[in-house]
Amino acid sequence: MNNNYKKSYYAVIPAEVRYDKRLKPLARLLYAEITALTNDKGYCWASNAYFASLYSISSTTVSRYVSELKEYGYIKIHYDKKDNNTQKRKIYLNSLKNYNKVLSEKSNEYCQNNQESIDQTDKDNNKFNNTINNNMSHFDLFVKSLTEVFNRITCSKAEKLSQIHCFKTKYKQKELIDIFNNRRYSWKDSIKYAELKVKDKNNITTIWLDFVSYLKVYLIKGDKERLIKRHYSEKELYERNKKLKEMEILKIQKEKEEREKLLEEEKRLGIDNMTEDEIIEFTKNRFKHLQRK
Repeated sequence: MNNNYKKSYYAVIPAEVRYDKRLKPLARLLYAEITALTNDKGYCWASNAYFASLYSISSTTVSRYVSELKEYGYIKIHYDKKDNNTQKRKIYLNSLKNYNKVLSEKSNEYCQNNQESIDQTDKDNNKFNNTINNNMSHFDLFVKSLTEVFNRITCSKAEKLSQIHCFKTKYKQKELIDIFNNRRYSWKDSIKYAELKVKDKNNITTIWLDFVSYLKVYLIKGDKERLIKRHYSEKELYERNKKLKEMEILKIQKEKEEREKLLEEEKRLGIDNMTEDEIIEFTKNRFKHLQRK
C-alpha cells in the first residue's frame, strides 16, 4: 500500500477550496493530497495515521480537518465493514458544481427560515454570520461556539446544547448557564485557550472532558498567564464607570483649587497683572541675594 501512496499523481486545489477562509492552510493541503490519491481508484483510502505521519501532525488534527472538509461539502466518506469488524474508509471528492448549487439553494431558503434554523444555515453559508450574531443572545453565541468546538474535537455533529456530551440533561445545562452568568473572565478567550490546551491530546474519549474542565476553570478563575481578558457584568461596569467619573470630577476640582491658590499667590505678590517678561525680571530681582559672589 505504501508503494501506491508514492505514485506521482498531481494534486489539485480548486479556487473554492483555496479561498475558503473557514479552512486552515493544512486542511487545504490535505484536500490536495486526497485529490492526488483518488487518481488511482477513484477514491482515497489513506488513513488518518498516514496523513498524520506525512505532515508530522496528530491523528486528531487530521480527523478534525477531514470532518471539516466533509461538513463544508468538499468530500464524502463511505465505510466498508470487513469480516474482522474493522472499517475501511473511502473518501470521495464531491462535485464542486453540485456543492455551489447546494449553497445557492440554501442561501435562497435563508429568508424563509425561522430563527430556529438560522444556526444550520450559518454553517452552510458563513456570509450570514453578522445577521445571525445580531439576533443571538450572549449565551446563544457561547453555545454556538461550544458546539463548533465539540464538532471539531469529537468529529460529531451537534447543533444545540442538549446534543453535546455532558450537557444533555437540564441539570447540567443549568449548571453551565450559572457558570456563564457568574463568570469572571471572557468566554471567547476561555474557549480559545481551553481548546489550545487539548489540541495535542490524542485520546478522543477524554479530550472533550478535558476541554470542558479547562473551560470551566478559565471562565471562573482565568489563566495563570493572565492572557484571558477580565469580564465585567453590567452592574460591575456601571460601578466602574461611576467610580471613574467620580475620580475625574475630583481631579478637575483639585486642579481648580490649585489654580485658585496660584492666582491668590500672584495677587499677594502683585504679579497677577504682569507680563511674562516682567514676572521673570521680578523673580530675578527677588532672589538676587541668593546669587553666588
